[in-house]
Amino acid sequence: MADPKNNNAIDEEELNAAQADAESPADSGKRIVILKKPFEYLGTTYKELHFDSDSLTGKDSLEVEDEIEKTTHMTVVAPALNLEYLIRISARACSEPIGRDDILNMNLADFNHIRNMARNFMLRSDR
Repeated sequence: MADPKNNNAIDEEELNAAQADAESPADSGKRIVILKKPFEYLGTTYKELHFDSDSLTGKDSLEVEDEIEKTTHMTVVAPALNLEYLIRISARACSEPIGRDDILNMNLADFNHIRNMARNFMLRSDR
């Protein structure tokens, strides 16, 4: 773990996560997120989460858009830029049994990592 007093120190977990990300194919939707702050859900403590965006379907996307419209009364115009869409679709891509609220309650660094991962996937897949 990095020394908080030394801004130049390397965080081993971040380094390992970056290396794993770099070694996976650029268009792969499978990612592992090592959480900076593990959380507990249904008696299980999660230190990492597994995401498989390649497993998502058009049906998942439409269902997420419908959920957002029903709960917020807003239409999703650009899914890759809509925070609510990105969080909900991330929850669907996660192999662990977490939901939207679990992601929203994560610390900001983990939340941002998951959001950015989903956004990057959406932008890469938008051909």
